[in-house]
Amino acid sequence: MTQKDNGYPPIADYALIGDCRTAALISRDGSIDWCCLPRFDSGAAFARLLDRERGGYCSVAPRGNSWTSSRRYVDDTLVLETTFEARSGNVTLYDFFSEAGAGERGPQLVRVLEATRGSVDMDIRIAPRFDYGEVRPWIRR
Repeated sequence: MTQKDNGYPPIADYALIGDCRTAALISRDGSIDWCCLPRFDSGAAFARLLDRERGGYCSVAPRGNSWTSSRRYVDDTLVLETTFEARSGNVTLYDFFSEAGAGERGPQLVRVLEATRGSVDMDIRIAPRFDYGEVRPWIRR
């Protein structure tokens, strides 16, 4: 991923997924850096786009720095497919919003990892910061 001198990737390096109620911006390195849930006019749950340190994000990427990524939208959908290529193997990450089912309150943000070749150690980090980074939630397993 290319970063500007201020530590932020260029806005052109982000891809958009959405479901007509909300949307998320995903960087080339597999990080959701902007997402308001459950609607566009809700406070942001991930706002790293505004503050790299306190904004919150959800990142899925190979460990280390020796990998590359490519991405595309699957056919005529807003399903984002990011392929990570490392020396030890390849992994594909699919990002999309699913339709809310019966009894569900809102959109479901879905991230699916698929190993396509070899073995790749992945680094998964989830750091929601609600209300544009103002609220740091208490999270437990």
